[in-house]
Amino acid sequence: MSAYVREAYRLTDRDLVRAAQAGDEHALDALLRALADELLPLASALAGASADADVLVGDTLSRVYERLTDLRGLRIDDNYGFMTRLHRRVAAGASDHVNESLGR
Repeated sequence: MSAYVREAYRLTDRDLVRAAQAGDEHALDALLRALADELLPLASALAGASADADVLVGDTLSRVYERLTDLRGLRIDDNYGFMTRLHRRVAAGASDHVNESLGR
């Protein structure tokens, strides 16, 4: 879901997370797409290669999906805190990827 569509419907990450947790597959899809749009520029800058960036974002989104029910304790209403945690996850994934490629 584009930022424009999210703004038009006034949906927040919190709204999307709650709807996804309740089983709304459209909300889950919209949440993951919105997060991918937010995370891909950072992943691209850190990874260099677009395929590696896609893997970093995919890994991060997999964690969001796997831990969707655990997000209840996370302050989703604090969008900056939520995105900061996801940015850190992408950065950690990039660091892990570099270390693996260097054989560390």
